[in-house]
Amino acid sequence: QHFPDTAPLLLRRYNYDEAGHLNGVHDSTGHLLREFAYDENNCMTLHRQPGGEGYYYQWGWYEGPDDAGW
Repeated sequence: QHFPDTAPLLLRRYNYDEAGHLNGVHDSTGHLLREFAYDENNCMTLHRQPGGEGYYYQWGWYEGPDDAGW
């Protein structure tokens, strides 16, 4: 958010790991809002809120028609 005669106001800060994955979202006061984790195939495996509520993901490989991968 920016107003012409004032300094910019930070609303969110996004953190990334060495591989470029989003691994954290913080509010303007620095409190963690969300955290994420990924597996060795770069698939998201965790999406969690600070209170502990989280969603875990598992990924598999499906051989589609004519050996097309999904």
